[in-house]
Amino acid sequence: MRKLGVFVVLMVVSFAFVGCKASGEKLWNKACDHSIELMKKEAGDKAKDLKEEDLKKITEGCMAEMKKLDAKVADEVANCILDAKDMKSMMKCQELTKKKDEKKEEKKEEKKEEKKEEK
Repeated sequence: MRKLGVFVVLMVVSFAFVGCKASGEKLWNKACDHSIELMKKEAGDKAKDLKEEDLKKITEGCMAEMKKLDAKVADEVANCILDAKDMKSMMKCQELTKKKDEKKEEKKEEKKEEKKEEK
């Protein structure tokens, strides 16, 4: 009977972990690393010329772009990048940021109009 109880507890804990997705800077960093790997793969032999400091600059630039986004949007973009198998599919992830930016601008405009109406 005790084994059954331990098994149930382990199942609940494992489902909790499966349900939790990574988010934030760790996720973004993984996505940036993955995007570099995709670029290297696409570049082939040319990628051998990249120095460690170049890779570091690329990662820093990628992280800076992620930090500019709303956290939820950045997480969506990062998950999209991690799902990408090649550069073409990774480029589609940029569309997420554009759509989210458009919605953000629309909301700002709506708020401005509401404030005008209140006055």
